[in-house]
This record gives sequence, C-alpha cells and structure tokens, in this order.
Amino acid sequence: MPLSRRPSVRPSVRLAAAALLPVLALAGCGRSADPASSAPSTRADDEPATGTVELWAPDGDATALDDVLASFKEANPDLDLQITLVPADEYTTKLQSAVAGGAGPDVAQLYTESQAQFIAGGAFAPVPEDLVDGDSFFPGAWESGVVDGVAYSVPWYAYTYALVYRADFAEAAGAEAPAAWDDVIPFFEALQEGGAEQGLGADVGWDVYNGQDVTQYLWQAGGAPMSDDGTEWTLDTPEMVDALTYNQSFFTSGIADPDAPGFLDSQPYFVEGRTGAMMTGPWVIGQLDDVAGEQGWTQEHVATAALPGGAGGSVGAIAGGSWGVPTDSDNPDAAWKLLRHLAEPETQVAQYEALTSSPRSGPPGTTPRSRTSRSSTPSSTSSRTPGPTRRWSPGPRSRRSSGSRWRRWPRSSRRRSRPPRPSSPSPRAWAPGRSDALMTATITPGAPPAVRPAPRQPGPRRPRGSGAQRRTVVAWLFLTPFFVVFLVYTAIPTIAALGFSLTDLRGTDLRNPFAVDFVGLENYAWLFADGRFVRDLGNTAVFVLVGVPLTMLIGFALAVALNAGVRRMRGFFRTIFFAPVVTNVVAVALIWQYAFNTNGTVNEVAANLGFAGPNWLGDPNLAMPVVILLGVWRNFGIAMVLFLAGLQGVPEDVHEAAALDGAGWWGRLWHITLPLLIPTILLVSVLLTVFYLQVFDEPYLLTDGGPLGSTESIALYTYHQFGFGQLGLSSAASFVILVLVAVVSIVQFRLLRPRA
Repeated sequence: MPLSRRPSVRPSVRLAAAALLPVLALAGCGRSADPASSAPSTRADDEPATGTVELWAPDGDATALDDVLASFKEANPDLDLQITLVPADEYTTKLQSAVAGGAGPDVAQLYTESQAQFIAGGAFAPVPEDLVDGDSFFPGAWESGVVDGVAYSVPWYAYTYALVYRADFAEAAGAEAPAAWDDVIPFFEALQEGGAEQGLGADVGWDVYNGQDVTQYLWQAGGAPMSDDGTEWTLDTPEMVDALTYNQSFFTSGIADPDAPGFLDSQPYFVEGRTGAMMTGPWVIGQLDDVAGEQGWTQEHVATAALPGGAGGSVGAIAGGSWGVPTDSDNPDAAWKLLRHLAEPETQVAQYEALTSSPRSGPPGTTPRSRTSRSSTPSSTSSRTPGPTRRWSPGPRSRRSSGSRWRRWPRSSRRRSRPPRPSSPSPRAWAPGRSDALMTATITPGAPPAVRPAPRQPGPRRPRGSGAQRRTVVAWLFLTPFFVVFLVYTAIPTIAALGFSLTDLRGTDLRNPFAVDFVGLENYAWLFADGRFVRDLGNTAVFVLVGVPLTMLIGFALAVALNAGVRRMRGFFRTIFFAPVVTNVVAVALIWQYAFNTNGTVNEVAANLGFAGPNWLGDPNLAMPVVILLGVWRNFGIAMVLFLAGLQGVPEDVHEAAALDGAGWWGRLWHITLPLLIPTILLVSVLLTVFYLQVFDEPYLLTDGGPLGSTESIALYTYHQFGFGQLGLSSAASFVILVLVAVVSIVQFRLLRPRA
C-alpha cells in the first residue's frame, strides 16, 4: 500500500503542555471508610503563604521542583518550603505508611494509578472551591481524582504515548508517519529501507507495561477492557482479537525483534539506528541527546506523531501525576496556595522545560481522542506509564561486677565430711580456695606409680545468696537490651502480623481500624487459590533446589582448594572469594543488569566469539538462571568459609593413617572428610535454604519478578501485595514463608543430624 506524505514534526518543549491525554481508569477497591468529606473545603485566599509546608514527591518526577518553584518562594518570603524526594519505587508505600501513621506531609504528589486507595480511605482533603478550574485540565487527568462530584486532587503534569521515529530514515525512504493501522507496517518497512535495522523497537519486557500497550490497541480498535459501568471485564470481544493481532503483526512481519531491545536498551538502539521508531512516552526525548553524546542530535534526527488509529481512532493511555493535601496537614492554607501555583500553566511549562522531556505529538491541530473508563465504585484509578529508569538510594534510616571473693564449691563437697588425714605428707600442701586438683601418688614396689586425685577438701563456708544473686542481676542487665530489641522488633510484629493475616486489613484501614473484619483462614485459602502465588511457590522451589546445591558445591570446592592445594597467598584468595558477601547488593545488581543486557558485556563477548547473545533478562526461560547465578555468586563465600573451618577441624593423623593403608584422595574425601563434615554440611544447608526460601534482593533488583512473573519469589509476592495495600494478605504470605522455613529446616536436621 502506498504511503501517505505529510510533513514531519519535530519535538517541541513548550507544545507538550497541549499533548494528547487520554486516560485508563480501572475499578478501585471501595472500603467502609468514606472520603474525607462530601463537600469541598473552604476557599483559599490570596494572601501570601506563611509557616512551614512539607512537600513529598518521587525523585524522578520532581528532581527539578526546587528550581521550578523559585518564583513561588520569592513571592512568599515568609514560607519555609521543605521538599523531600522519596525513591520512586518506594514512594507509594512510604506515603501510605506516613499518612496512616499521622506523620504525612502537607502536600503530596499522587500517581494516577494510586489515588484511589488514598481518596477512598479519607486520607486527602477535598479541593477548595474556585482553587482551580477543572475544565482547564484534560478530562481524564481531572476525573481520576473526582469521587461523587468532589475533587480530591489537582492534576500537575500529564502526557501520553506517541510515535517517536527517526526523521532522517523516513526522509531517506520518502515516507511519512502513519495515521491508521493499515499504514503502520509499510511505514516501519520504509524506515528499514532508510537505514534502520529494525523498523520498530517494541517493548519486549513482557510485563505489565505490555498489558498497557495492548489496552491502547484495544481502545484504538474501538473496544474497552471493562464495561461502561465498570462492573465486568469485556476482554472476549472481536476488538480484543484485533488488538492482539495488531500487536502480533509487529513481530510476524519482521519489523520488530521479540528479544530486543529491553527497557534499558531502547534509547541506545534508537540512536545507533538499530531501531527506527518507538511507541513511548515523552521522557525519552530528554535522554536522546545524552545517549548520542551530542547536543541538538534529537532536534536534527527525531520526529514525533500521534499514535496510529484503528476503528476507534488514535487513542492512548494517560500518564502523569496530581497533587493532594492530606486531611491532617499542619498548614492546609499554605498547602492549597502552593497547589494553585503548581496548577498554573506557566509552572507546568517550567516543569517540562526543566526536565526537557516533552515531544510535540502530531502536526498542529491534531489530537488523538481521549478515552476514559468510568467505574461505579466510589473511586477510580488511571494507569501510569513508568519513567525511563528506576533509581534507588537508601533512605536517611559498663560496670563489671567483681564477683564474690568466695569460691562456690560443688554441692557434693559441701555435704561430705572431712576425710582422714593421710598417714604420710602429701606431695603438695592443700590450701583453701585452690582451684587446681590435688594429686597423691601411691608407690608400689615393682609397679609403676599410680596417680589418683586426692579427695577435695572443703573450705570455709561462704555466705549463701549474695554472689549468685549479683551474678544473676548482672546477667539480666546484659540480656535486657537484646530482649527489648527482640520484643519490639521481632516478637510483637510477628504476633501482630499473625493477627493481621486473619483479617481483611488494608492500607486504608490503618486510619480506621474498626473497619477491619475477621476472616479467619480466608487469606490463606485465597493464597493457594491464586495462580500467581502458586506459580511463585514453584519459582521459590527452583531457587532452593538449584541455588542451594550449586552454592554448596562451589563453596566446598574452593574450601578444599584453599585447605589443601593453595599454600601461598591463602589469606588473599580467602578475602577475594568472600568479598561478594559484603559487597553492596544494589551496586552488584546494576553491574549484572548492564552485563546481561542485550547490548551488554556478556553478549559482546558472545558476539566476538561468533554467537548471537539472547535477551537474558527479557526471556522468561533465561531470566531465572541469571537471577540464581547472582544469588550463588553472593553466597558461595559464606559456604566456603564455613566449610574451610570444618576442614581445618578434621585430624590430619586420620588422613595419614588412611593414606598408609592405601586410600587415595577421593577415597579419603568420601569416607573420612565428608562424614566428619556432616555437622558443617547441616549448618551450611540450613543457612542457604533459609536464604533461598526468602530470596528477595536478587529478583527485585534484576527483574522485579519479571518477565511474566518468571522470577517472582514468595517474598517478592509478599512485598508486592503490601505495596497494593493488601496488608492481611501479605501477612498471610509471610507466615507461609515462616512455615516453609520451619518445615524444611526440621527435615534437614532429621536427614543430616550426626548419628551416634
């Protein structure tokens, strides 16, 4: 089919405020707690703001916020504005905990997909009358914070997906950006003719964001994932078939690679010409110059256009954030004035300019149609497109008793009467309080002298009770800090979590605990009926069955080598092998992500050897081995040290005697070393099994449980449920882990305990 010709459109920062903004609204979880009020708050006056306002925002979206608000701070000199940037991955959870505990900020940014849980729980106050004009915002962005006609948040920034493509390749092929589905494949093929290796760099993470892509295609086909009243799914429809077929066509036609690029490789692939287009958000525009290492590269090489449309037109998913004021804000008057300033167009344009992340979407006068899915429940949420990267940084988080001078004698000695004195003087004189044993020798003619212990002579009685009581008091004084810490941070939380697991507790209920219902074992039944949890049980079993033996094998082999084969620089090698145990896991995970990316070190080495490297972290069949390998690398040092200590406790004379009897190295290892190492093997196996049953850091940092949940462990499942506000369910999952650890440890002790 011939391609239509239209003028290409370059990115423009200021025009991004008029970007195309449709919305995906999913059904929220209503609870018995109502929103803070059914009527708007009082009006905000025009007087300067005073006092202190604490503002929380995720670090990715609000990095330049301090500069953006410079004019507001200048206009309000008596205001102390304190901005706290929270790691984006932890933002919703930390905000939820702070608000529930009454320690929340005065102003908080809300992601569109997480507003429902806060609004439904009454955590945020209604927006004052006439603070902003709701009609001035895109409908999807504004309505995501409205419940029963009352607004509880003010939109700040919003954007949608767009078609970002290499204008130079399109110009070389004489092609223009497509407007309809029928023109998409020919356009991408033309980009390949113009110089791109692949016409489209499709997102191949195969995770929740691919689900959002398919949802956009469903809207473009004229369908919707839910009914208009939000009460049922509408996925089994001809429109869904069209959407899936459209998504499939990218790969079956050969214009996209199902294995690459991964999320972190999208921009390098695009700049290098390995892909010619992306369907993505505006954040990539601000990064392309940095990737290319050339200022102005984006302006010269990149153009954008609205997403191509099907029977339903050009439709995309909204992304962005809003601002809200918690109901327990200490300075609501100043907080609302700050929100009013943030909602002004000039402030929003300044935000876009500061981040340089706003493309022009389509030629002048074209806007894809907004799509909003309403819900009949008291709250609704909207999907949010993830940022380009996820950054994590750690949050800001005696006298000695002299004892008694009396020696305590054994009870039997105090009861015994003084024995008769020996007829001959003892070789050593006895004195009260001596701690060494008295020895007497009996000499028999013609026989070797026999040595026997002399009877213990009782000394003077000491006062009963004083020394024992003092030592008891001192012992308890030393034990008290441990018991206090154990009680506060382990025992009480464990008991509380057990109680939570028997209720339907959610994050919003922390402010209204009387809304919680006792459900008994319902959470546990739900877990084992949840296919995702059952799948994660299988994933955890793989971690244990593969990770534990492999870690023990490598640790034991290194311990044997250091104990017998390495004589020089043994301490150096021991330190090197143990280093992964104490290395920061976040730094290690970043290095592994880089090494196993499709464009990373491992694939570069494979390419030099003539092999095509796979998408290690994007393939469900390959991601698990990589994650297990990281766990093994981090833990073999512990196994090595423990095995080395055990090997050094094996008597050398036993090995020498076996060698004299003709036993070889393998025979001595199998019949002498291993049997004597049974206690050490038991210790190492139990420690490693507990670690792999609770494995969290490796899958979370490398893949976040993806792709397609192939690396999600039970611990990571528990974390995700907690992030969703399902506190009762996450507590039940944590106790499943506890039971598994206990059962497996008991089995190991039964099988490996030393035999008498």
